[in-house]
Amino acid sequence: MPYSHKTSEYRDIKNEFDEALLWIVNQQKVKIADTSRLNKYRGDIDLITKSFHKKEIRKLLEQGMESDMVSAIFEARQIIDIWEGLKDYPYDQNLSGRLTRLVKGPHKTTEEKLDSRFARDFGYELWLASRFALGKYTIKFEPESDVCVLTPERLLLQCKRPEGKTDASLHRNLKKAFRQLEDNYASKAERGFVAVSINKIVRPDERLLYAKNMEGLKATLIKHLKVFADLTLHWWSKASSDNRTLGVIFSVELPCYIKDIEQLTVARQILFATVDTQIERDSAYFYRITGDLKKSIEGI
Repeated sequence: MPYSHKTSEYRDIKNEFDEALLWIVNQQKVKIADTSRLNKYRGDIDLITKSFHKKEIRKLLEQGMESDMVSAIFEARQIIDIWEGLKDYPYDQNLSGRLTRLVKGPHKTTEEKLDSRFARDFGYELWLASRFALGKYTIKFEPESDVCVLTPERLLLQCKRPEGKTDASLHRNLKKAFRQLEDNYASKAERGFVAVSINKIVRPDERLLYAKNMEGLKATLIKHLKVFADLTLHWWSKASSDNRTLGVIFSVELPCYIKDIEQLTVARQILFATVDTQIERDSAYFYRITGDLKKSIEGI
């Protein structure tokens, strides 16, 4: 399964985050208010950078700063990833509109309400789009699709960030994703995936995931994905009657603290699964698409 983690110097994260914000403002013409959560993350990253050079990251954690540090590192990393993948795209009204929504929303994931989830929903969609863009695919920003990738046929992604408060609500969420995907197909040649982020299920309290080392971190993420995929197999494997739907992309992206190097990082793991309706002739296409996405996530 594709895996990636970022252990950049904190000053590099700060510099890249500043470049990403300039791209959002100057190239995509998005106004970032002084009170935007992104400016709060910028200040927190400054504090983290100074603390790291003084070898005081543990001290920040012990002083109750964990929640702010988690938000800053995780959210900044996502914005940087989006910028890395999409920075060569000229101004696009639909892309600009999505970024305008992304910069809003509450400071922390735990503060999300039904009417403020949209900011991080757009963040997840744009992060996936950026990974395909890094894989040399063209992204078409259209209002009716969460993500549209030209392969050259349209490949649609319907994205969900379930909370999983109950099995019933989680089941409804997944069923809705498949139905929305099927409604968006415009021709027999198009294909699609349902993409599911399980962050809010495995770490609903937004706390850091502590790991002894990189190997332990990777094993923990794989376990989370496999457990979730296995538990929901009976829901998603037969959820679609449309053979244009190829499968499900399960992802987990979590802020972590790696003890042996005393560093905060963001680790990601993705699992690809086919659905029962996938037809045999699509197998090569499935493996090409998922293989390219895997490479872009791993940074190959």
